[in-house]
Amino acid sequence: MKQIRLKIPSPLQQLSLHSDSTAAAKAVKYKLWCKRDDLIHPIMSGNKWRKLAHSFNTHQDIRHIISYGGGFSNHLHALGYFCHQENIQFTARIRGDYRQHPTPMITDLSNWGTQIEYLNKDAFKLAREQPKYGYKDGLLHIPEGGFNQSGLQGVSDIIKELLAQHLAFSSEPVTIVLPVATGTTLAGLAKHAPDHWFIQGIAVLKGEQYLEQNVQSLIGDAYTNWHINHAYHAGGYAKTNAELNEFLTQWDHAHCPIERIYSGKAAWGLQNLVNEQKINSKHIIYLHTGGLQGARKA
Repeated sequence: MKQIRLKIPSPLQQLSLHSDSTAAAKAVKYKLWCKRDDLIHPIMSGNKWRKLAHSFNTHQDIRHIISYGGGFSNHLHALGYFCHQENIQFTARIRGDYRQHPTPMITDLSNWGTQIEYLNKDAFKLAREQPKYGYKDGLLHIPEGGFNQSGLQGVSDIIKELLAQHLAFSSEPVTIVLPVATGTTLAGLAKHAPDHWFIQGIAVLKGEQYLEQNVQSLIGDAYTNWHINHAYHAGGYAKTNAELNEFLTQWDHAHCPIERIYSGKAAWGLQNLVNEQKINSKHIIYLHTGGLQGARKA
C-alpha cells in the first residue's frame, strides 16, 4: 500500500450502556468493552479492512478488482477507496438499481472512478455464484462482504489484538457481540477464538438459517462457540423501526458513534441482551465493525 495509513491495533475502551436504573443494576456483573475497529481508518474501517487485508498482502500485482454488494455496502465502499488510492481498476456489481437515487456510498464510488454495474436480484445472484473467486493474471475476484477463507484469516488478527490488550481475556470467559451481514467476521472469530470465548452475532437483515448456513460453509460444524440472534434486524437490511430509532437517539454517540444499518443494530441487541441478562460471560466485547458512512445523508 502506497498511501493508506492504518491505526492497528485498534483501541480497546470501556463501554457504558444507557439504561434505566433497574437495567443498570442488572448489568453490574458485566464488564463492557468496545473494540474500536471503526478507528482503523476514516474510510477503510472496521471488519471491512480486516477481511480484505490478507488478500491485499498476498497478491502484490493486482490490476483489477471485481466485487459485489448492496447499495449501502461498506465492503464496496472500502474497496472503492482502496482502488482509487492505489490506482487499481475496480468494478462494483450492486444489487438493485440506484441510478435515480444513488446512496452516499454509490456517489463516492462514482467520484473514485469505480465502474458500477446495477443488477436485479436474480442477475445479482447468478453473477455472484458463477465466478471462481480468487486471483489470476492481475484480476482479484472478491465475494460479497469478503466471504472467503482470506477474509477469515484477516479477522484472526482481532483475536490476537484483544489477547494482547487485556490479560483477563486469556483466562476468563469472554463474549464478543457484533453485527452479522454475511457471517464472515463471525466465522473468523469463532474459528480463531480461545475455547472459553463465545461469539454472539446480531443479524442486521432477514436471514435466519441463510446466515447460519453461510457460517457453516466457511468453518464447518465443528465449532459450537457461536450464535446469531435474529430479533434486532428491524424489518430487514437498512430498515429501521420506532424502537431502534429511539435507541439510537439515546446512545452516547460521542463515546462511541454508531449508525442504523450495522453497528446500531448490534448495539441495540447488546443493550437488550445485557438488560435481560442473557450473556453468561463477565467480559463483553462489543466489536465495532465500522461502516459509519452508513449514517450519512449525502
